[in-house]
This record gives sequence, structure tokens and C-alpha cells, in this order.
Amino acid sequence: CGKTEIARRLSQLMDAPFVKVEATKFTEVGFHGRDVDTIIRDLLENGIALTKKTRRKRLKEQVTQTVETKILEALMGRESVKSNEHISYLKFLRDGKLDDQKVDIHVPVKQRDIGPGGFAIDPSTLQGGSLDALVGRVTKAMTGPKTVKRNLKIKEARALLEEAEMEELLEADDVVAEAIRNVEQN
Repeated sequence: CGKTEIARRLSQLMDAPFVKVEATKFTEVGFHGRDVDTIIRDLLENGIALTKKTRRKRLKEQVTQTVETKILEALMGRESVKSNEHISYLKFLRDGKLDDQKVDIHVPVKQRDIGPGGFAIDPSTLQGGSLDALVGRVTKAMTGPKTVKRNLKIKEARALLEEAEMEELLEADDVVAEAIRNVEQN
């Protein structure tokens, strides 16, 4: 019949989350099969994915500008970018003429790349140090941004920086709140 596909396409047009639930599972006794909580959880997961997709489209230009600035700062230095000496390099960067040039950038380290504890304590550094200094270092290691400096081609650096910047903007709690509102209202 295509009723489900029509409903799915209408939900896409309206930016509303959509989940297909098998209606033949309803009986006079109640709902059999997946319980209502699972259906709502699936709908909310769909809503979160939809909200992130919508925000990705909306934030694309902002992320691109931020990444271009970071790459130009790594290429030319922060002062050159602030003083508008970078405009010609920006044109080359956007045209892809600098893609094969290498640049040193700080990229976020994924949790699986830094090991199970997230940091290591060298016993030799504890001699003569106070417990407060150790606690400060451990806290900084746990809460600070985990980045590593890498020498990459600009083309590779751009992709990594764009993904990291987008993830940073999408990790906000208001994404979930907006998704919940979308699920409730649409």
C-alpha cells in the first residue's frame, strides 16, 4: 500500500521523528511485543538523531569558518590572521590549493587512543612533590581537553577539525531537550 512510506516522507518534510510500530500486536488484553517504554526510547533516539542532523546543517558554515581560522593560524601564526594578512591564503585554502601542505594542529584524542586510565603517573615525579600538586595534575588530566599535536596535510586536518568542532557543538544538553520537545509536539 505504501502508507508507511507516505507517513515516513511526511515526517521528513515536517522534520518530525518517525518510528514504525507493528499495530497487529495490539489486542484486547493490552500491548504485546515491545513495551511502550521501548517505543518511546526508539522515538526519542530518532528525534535526537534528527535534531543533530538539523543542527549540523545549520552549524556547517560556522564550523567551516572556525576550522579555516585554526588552519590559517597554524600556517601563518595567530597575529597574521588577526591583522587580516591572511585573506589571500584564505582564498588558496578554500580553492584547495593548500591541501597537500603539512601543518601542525592540535586534534582531540579519542578515549580509546589514550588508554584505560586517561593518564599515567610516573613514580619518579612524585619525589619531593606534594599531594596537592599530584591531585591538581590528575584533575587537569581528567577534565582538561585531551588533544595531541599532529603534523597532517591540510586536507586531513580539515576533516578532523570539522568533525571535532561539530561534535563539540552538538554535545550540548539542549540538543536532547530540543529532541524531547520535538518528540512530544510532532
